[in-house]
Amino acid sequence: MNNLNLAEGELKHKWTPPTKAALKKADYPKDYFVPNLGVDQDIIDTQAHIASQQTKQNHEWKPEQDENGVWIVPEASAARSYRYGVRNDKPNASYVQTDAEIKTESDPVCPSSGCNYASEKGKKTHPMNYFVPNFG
Repeated sequence: MNNLNLAEGELKHKWTPPTKAALKKADYPKDYFVPNLGVDQDIIDTQAHIASQQTKQNHEWKPEQDENGVWIVPEASAARSYRYGVRNDKPNASYVQTDAEIKTESDPVCPSSGCNYASEKGKKTHPMNYFVPNFG
């Protein structure tokens, strides 16, 4: 109410909200023409992709809802449970490269192409361990 009073004072206008009867009586356009532009292209594409995968997988996906109306959908499994193919030279290995095999460190200062610390060897660094006064 404070904000309403401030706004009315600044605008020099008293706001009177319409009554329910006035809203019911108001003549708003009704039954106007709404063009049917058809199904959105994204929906058409999604339906085509679902149909394609159901044919490819030879399985029709019929999602169900629980008693609260929440859709029951598959959840992601742990990455180690996936096997994308077995290499003949290493029967227990897969074609997927894991983080352990990459052996790199992430440095937020470096670009995506990586850091070249060899070029930095021997260069002077910025001043360190200097006196900083304490003003309280």
